[in-house]
Amino acid sequence: MRYQIAPEDLIRIQREARDRGQEIVGYYHSHPDHPARPSETDRRIAAEGLSDGVIHVVVGVEKGERAVSTAWVFHDATQSFQEEPLEIE
Repeated sequence: MRYQIAPEDLIRIQREARDRGQEIVGYYHSHPDHPARPSETDRRIAAEGLSDGVIHVVVGVEKGERAVSTAWVFHDATQSFQEEPLEIE
């Protein structure tokens, strides 16, 4: 199971947000029964473009229940994620 958005849809959504004076600052997805950190697949998809400096929130799910959430920023220069503090109120 993987999350996916067509590149043309992402570009359209980014343009629509920009036209409304909004900015997409991040994305989120879950990792059922896996650690709440980016996988190699997540890294590969982020490296394909449109993710430099964007926050990626990964929600860990254990046995169908939300367990932990983490935040990561992808950097094109290093082709890697860096963990960021995440505070949920």
